[in-house]
Amino acid sequence: MAVLHPHNWQQLQHLPEHRSEWRTLQCLQRLPDDYVVIHGAHWTKLQRHYLISRELDFCVVTPAGRLIVIEQKNGHLIERDGCFFKRYAPEVEKDVTSQLLQARDGLMQQYNKATRDQLHCDVLLYCPDHRVDGTYAGGLPENRVVDQRRASQLLRIVQSLNGGPADPERKKALVRFLLGHFNLRMDVGESLRLGDHYYAQLSGELGEQVQQIEFSPWSLRLQGSAGAGKTQLAVHLLEEAVQAGQRALYLCFNRPLADRMRTICDARACIETRDSLTDHFLRSQGISPDYGEGQSADFARLRAQVMDTAIPPDWRFDLIIIDEGQDFSDDDAQLFLYFMHEEARRTRLLWMEDPLQNIYGKVSGGSLCPVTLHSQRDFRSPAELLDFSLAYLGLDAAITAMNPVAGVRPRVHTYRDRVEQMRCLEQAVAHALQQGCALADLVLVSLKGLEHHLLHDEDHLGAWPLRRFTGRYTDAGVQVWTEGELTVETIYRFKGQQAAWVIVIDIEGDWTQRQQHKLYCALTRATYSATVLIHADTEQARQRAVAVSR
Repeated sequence: MAVLHPHNWQQLQHLPEHRSEWRTLQCLQRLPDDYVVIHGAHWTKLQRHYLISRELDFCVVTPAGRLIVIEQKNGHLIERDGCFFKRYAPEVEKDVTSQLLQARDGLMQQYNKATRDQLHCDVLLYCPDHRVDGTYAGGLPENRVVDQRRASQLLRIVQSLNGGPADPERKKALVRFLLGHFNLRMDVGESLRLGDHYYAQLSGELGEQVQQIEFSPWSLRLQGSAGAGKTQLAVHLLEEAVQAGQRALYLCFNRPLADRMRTICDARACIETRDSLTDHFLRSQGISPDYGEGQSADFARLRAQVMDTAIPPDWRFDLIIIDEGQDFSDDDAQLFLYFMHEEARRTRLLWMEDPLQNIYGKVSGGSLCPVTLHSQRDFRSPAELLDFSLAYLGLDAAITAMNPVAGVRPRVHTYRDRVEQMRCLEQAVAHALQQGCALADLVLVSLKGLEHHLLHDEDHLGAWPLRRFTGRYTDAGVQVWTEGELTVETIYRFKGQQAAWVIVIDIEGDWTQRQQHKLYCALTRATYSATVLIHADTEQARQRAVAVSR
């Protein structure tokens, strides 16, 4: 069986536009062990002040250290003047023959420049859906075109071009050149697009399960793992309700999640946090909330004031959805129930939670729901990341990774003091960028609060300007952020959201179940990979706890 690079090629089967290439890779994988196949090689070069991008579908390195470049063209081709053309739009045609030969020539020049050696390079045009006209005469040698009639012979044809006796050193040098000079990873952007596509498609199955359940009163507790599709379900139910002319209320604990939901949900849905619901209701009844000095205690008093106020009909809801329900207590649950119709059967209640993300140590109020549905399928976290998270945290949870993207296995760095953590953090950011992650897709997540995390008063991390919440709001209630490109958040604000790459910082102190849950919550925000920065003493405590749990 041939060696394939990159190794995560199987995920191509989930992209409809690449499924044909995936089938070709399945075929090429059956080459003998001493063959190497590299797919999707890209490179760029600056030519006359323009950036030129070229692509090679497949590069096969033979045991003799020769290279076979395979260009695959699916569908019908146009044969004209001894060349092949592919039509991409009514007025857009590309010369396939010229494209292949230019790619080969460019590759040979790159190799010669880098190694001062001559590259032996052959080409094949592989068109499995096209039958070549018998009058074909030019462009490429006829035996270098593998059409529909010869598609089943692709492996034999490739092996016939081996080029002589085995030359392990030359083969090794050629593979090293290809891996070193081309971007051979399936890039992060493509992987994220793939993950988002299937997250949206497959997580919809959760909604189908929920809507098939019939009972009265309709009061359901949904315990779903991170990435199970709970928020997607909420959006769907909210839109369905408002389109039917019903009043719908969505409640979550943190402000950033509520703000994000307002941007993606129908404006007719009522999107609130527990505290904003309290404030908006009292003001709607002509009551000006008195916050006094102690904000935390005052909100508890104001919630009691809500419970002492009669609820008018326009504040009764036909659908109430509580997201991140593990953050809400029994007292919170009673407040939410106060906004149901007096005839409880008229209000549908969906309480969604994940016990493994209980970062406040509260006893969830979800027990008020008589029916519980469990969902242990994670459509967001790549398999590499989820496997790491469960093992690293010592969690005995049967969660299945459904994301077709393999991702990159997270790294762990330990530190002893602030200076060392800052140095590790800069290195972690640089590593993520080197792996192809864009700065905008990277988020630093602290396990400490807003005023106590590592970067709370920093404007830069190395060369990168930081974007962090200042703790202030405009008169219109909009959050004020610093102007920067690298986002810093706390786990308390970022839970319920996601980013391609998450770097978790400020993991310090005793290793408790709450620390375990906070780190699990942070890691499962990532859709591609993550990095963990943990104090050396805390890491030792974690290792002892995991050893005991096993």
